Amino acid sequence: MTVIIGALCVDGVVVGADSAVTFGNRHFNSIRQKTRKISIVADRLIIAGSGYVGHNQRAVEVIEEAW
Repeated sequence: MTVIIGALCVDGVVVGADSAVTFGNRHFNSIRQKTRKISIVADRLIIAGSGYVGHNQRAVEVIEEAW
């Protein structure tokens, strides 16, 4: 399970997420590693994602290329 939280502050935004990623399936977890679930593009966009790590990495790549 991923936890992502965002808070709008007077002078900016705070975004946080856990860093655990689990490889395996719903019934058996084979390994747990750390990963980054938040990316910043061009110091302007904050992208936070959950789900498959590869999908999030690809989404960030596409957004960076488009930016």
